[in-house]
Amino acid sequence: MSDWKVGLFGCISSLPMMLAGCFATPLIQGKNAESIGEDATLWAMMTYAPCISALLRQQIRKKHGIDGELWKDTLFWCCCPCCAAGQEAIQTGSIDYLLDDKALNEGAQKYDQDIART
Repeated sequence: MSDWKVGLFGCISSLPMMLAGCFATPLIQGKNAESIGEDATLWAMMTYAPCISALLRQQIRKKHGIDGELWKDTLFWCCCPCCAAGQEAIQTGSIDYLLDDKALNEGAQKYDQDIART
């Protein structure tokens, strides 16, 4: 099994991704669903229902071979839906056009290291 490409807060290393996560979470959720063959409109409407959004996160984890548990996915969606959607988008590549790869990689690694130290 593998791990996520970036940590939960890795999406904030890219300003466009961070803004999209905060202000267009349903769009990101729909694109994430579309990237794994699900209906974008249905999942976009369910964005702010954390228990349901966690099910999509679980499907993404399964498709990408990422370890995890449903209760943790639900917790992430309850506490930080913007970051959960952003992390999933980075993993699936559903909105790569918003990302600057160099900034994403460097910023996400630095941020994750800073978080690990605290």
